[in-house]
Amino acid sequence: EKLVSFLESVAPVRTKNSKQLLAQDTHTGKGRYKFTFSSEVLPICRDDLLWLPLATARTLGNLSQLVLCSKMSNVIHVLDPRSLQTAELQPLNYWKAPFKASMSKPQLVEFVVLDVEFEE
Repeated sequence: EKLVSFLESVAPVRTKNSKQLLAQDTHTGKGRYKFTFSSEVLPICRDDLLWLPLATARTLGNLSQLVLCSKMSNVIHVLDPRSLQTAELQPLNYWKAPFKASMSKPQLVEFVVLDVEFEE
């Protein structure tokens, strides 16, 4: 139970708890229970390139659908590369319309722009 609460405070997870009666003493009223905890961690990591569903992008303040995951905590922090606008995606909103990362960090290539020339 403590592990599940720690996971919920650190990462966006979906948890299920169940309790099953194994044996009960009728004289004392005491019982033995089996507790089962199941946690599903979000399949998104920091620096992943995400393609958001249109409804999710609109709820985040009209971000473009192509965003970069800038930080993972108990919420997902996303960055729109076009407008440099940031937003926080709550785990509950993710589980309503789940999506996977389009590209992960090892698949991405970092570029440095040295010079920009404007045409008139």
